Amino acid sequence: MKSFFAALLFICFSHSLQARVTCDSLHKLVKRGDFFLLDDALRGKPALRVMDSLFFSAIRFQAFNLLDYATTDARKVLGELKEPLPDSALLQLHELMAENAMKRYRYYEAKTWNNTILRRFASILTPERKAEIENNLALAQALAHTLPQEVKRKQTCEITYTYDKAGLMRVPVKSAGIQSDFVFDTGANLSTITASLAKSMKFRMLQGTVNVNTSSGNIVKANLAEADSLVMGDLFFYHVVFLVLSDADLKFLGGLYKIDGILGYPVIAQAGTVHIFQNGRMRFDEAVAAGTRSNLSLAGYTPMLELTIADERTALVFDSGAGKSMLGSDFSYRHADLCAKGKRKAVRVGGAGGSRKLKAMALKNIPWTIGSKTAAFQSILAAHPQANQHGYIGQDVIKASTEVIIDWKNMRMELR
Repeated sequence: MKSFFAALLFICFSHSLQARVTCDSLHKLVKRGDFFLLDDALRGKPALRVMDSLFFSAIRFQAFNLLDYATTDARKVLGELKEPLPDSALLQLHELMAENAMKRYRYYEAKTWNNTILRRFASILTPERKAEIENNLALAQALAHTLPQEVKRKQTCEITYTYDKAGLMRVPVKSAGIQSDFVFDTGANLSTITASLAKSMKFRMLQGTVNVNTSSGNIVKANLAEADSLVMGDLFFYHVVFLVLSDADLKFLGGLYKIDGILGYPVIAQAGTVHIFQNGRMRFDEAVAAGTRSNLSLAGYTPMLELTIADERTALVFDSGAGKSMLGSDFSYRHADLCAKGKRKAVRVGGAGGSRKLKAMALKNIPWTIGSKTAAFQSILAAHPQANQHGYIGQDVIKASTEVIIDWKNMRMELR
């Protein structure tokens, strides 16, 4: 993506001073991944050329999961406008279309887009970006003949959940008559299962492997499998794609703690609006969360939650698979004076595939606001400015609320 951002400045360079400043500010928002401020800016209907307006609009629609609108605007830019775009901008739109196809479970179409990217834009892809596209292609190729994931459900479905020894939510999942408690993880881009459980549940193994970046900084090879059916209460999912890791990759603390399966964003979001109650109940329906504006966006498959922390409007990964929230390196950089008052700590962060140590500051009584709810982190870690660590909202925020409502259709989360 990095090459695309330079193109944004090129696109806007020849406009009037007012338009150039507007385009430059939009470029900076996209570069930071701040789609909430981008949404605010575009709602103000800035004076942009048609090409620029459609271009930024496609990015905004993609971020807020309005895939039909994103596709329409991207196709207009790619096919209907006479004025040519720089290759780096065309690359970004091709990447958007490839991601869009995957989210619609149109795997063969995603394969075609990724093939086109590698062939057409080889000269401007960095080695790192090329490796990412090749990995996306490997995933799409493996799934090319897999049917789209779908769900059948009653109007309202309820299940019970439990917390495990790591403080993570576990939900009952059944396939082929075998039941297991899976981690409920909004931060997981794909659902994941151990090799042994995939065999017991009779998952269909697919050809090919993909690289998975772990929180330890390492890359592990993962196989792929399809669950013909997956049952969670009265929710029946079909053609669910799983990453398959070795049992050892999902064992921690010398085997004292292990995970057999992880239910990721593609399944969780398709289940409908999620209500998480602190009495151990979870409900799925089509209710609409209160509020008029989205406070959830997507960076790929990763949900980003808008909130206010220490009087600053920001966005963090919403990761129900994290026991405690953590502030990222960018927060520490912008709030150096506040973090200087914290106690320095060496902490270990981890997940599937391993863990790693990083430097952090322990902060006290940091206020936060999400929607209409205001509270404070009694204690929270902020990663060292040089740690290159993203911040995330975890189970501590969920547990601080009587009810959490996650409305995936309207991309809004409400805490009560």
